[in-house]
Amino acid sequence: MKVIRTATLRSRVDEVFRRHGGGWYVISAEHLVLVGPALTVEKSVEVRRNGMPAASPDGKLLAVPGTDTLTVYDDSGDQVTTVALRGWPDESSSAVTFSTSGNHLLAICAGEVRDTAEIRRIDGDAGWVTIATATLPVINDVHPAVWAHPHRSAYLVSIGAGQDGQWSWWVSDDAALATIEIKALRNRAVSGLAAEGELALSVPGADHEEIAWHELPSGNVVRRVDAVTLVNDDDDDVQHTVDLGDGRLLVVTGEGHVLRVEPSHERPIITARIPATDASSPYGWAGANLVTANDLLLWDHDGGIALAGLTEQAEDNAVDA
Repeated sequence: MKVIRTATLRSRVDEVFRRHGGGWYVISAEHLVLVGPALTVEKSVEVRRNGMPAASPDGKLLAVPGTDTLTVYDDSGDQVTTVALRGWPDESSSAVTFSTSGNHLLAICAGEVRDTAEIRRIDGDAGWVTIATATLPVINDVHPAVWAHPHRSAYLVSIGAGQDGQWSWWVSDDAALATIEIKALRNRAVSGLAAEGELALSVPGADHEEIAWHELPSGNVVRRVDAVTLVNDDDDDVQHTVDLGDGRLLVVTGEGHVLRVEPSHERPIITARIPATDASSPYGWAGANLVTANDLLLWDHDGGIALAGLTEQAEDNAVDA
């Protein structure tokens, strides 16, 4: 792997999503920043984010949840609509994702009564109105996440984090929004769907746990990697993963190293490494998104973004943004 092009924004980078026509939506503190393919800033829009945003599959829309609203932006940064959400009493975060068709949203916000969360199916064809709801129990502080299955009419929902536990559900994408708890994923730190879409990927939530692939909707482990074999010392740990398919992984560690990991019957093999010293933040890389089969977008929490090639064939090109 090799860093191809870098840029630095004026504030921290929290999340990055692929944008229609090339470039990215960058969530940077309280701003939505539109970044072009060359990592140049095209536009900055103030947003009030409180939770997990999502881009539509074609990259034409970005949905950003706030404390009590959900705002949808187009790929020019213009506001398309705002939908009211029920805010949490303690201002816990909400979450949203697009359906695989891109014509409706699934949002998670506070429920009508205490210790519940509400799932809302918001229909874009009907003018972005809620057409179905379902209720989930909430046992701890709410940190929801939701992902649309690319091949089935269903969603993977995760709520909770840290020592208080984590719960996951399989939710049908229909008028009933039928929910089934995935008990085999209980207290697993789910990081999303694997590249093929048929598996969920979990990362270590505590020391000595493994990275694991889970069958859906059962949650049973079908493949695992010992995370201890991927880090250099006892002070490092796995923070973020990107599934490349066929058992291959990109792993961002707590010390900011990015590893490309290949599967093996004996143990995982690290085939390439981007060191933390290539990041502008002293804490190293914070996250990564796969752009194409050969391109990776990295970011740190000091405003640094970088395009890296998974094949080492491009030249470095720094950009001041």
